[in-house]
Amino acid sequence: MAEMKEAMKIKEFYGVVLFLMIKGLTVPRFGTFGYYFKTDVLKIHKSTLAMMRIVSYVCMYIGS
Repeated sequence: MAEMKEAMKIKEFYGVVLFLMIKGLTVPRFGTFGYYFKTDVLKIHKSTLAMMRIVSYVCMYIGS
């Protein structure tokens, strides 16, 4: 908690917080749209999507 109080005293801290808040409000995210597109339009089963996500994270871990 003391570290947070010290961070609040730093001017740059507010810049970073403000940037993250503005970015979160202005940059659109299409994750939900993509999920429903894959399940409703492409008719990919939810368990298949979950397995593809797991495989992609494992490959990303091995690759890095």
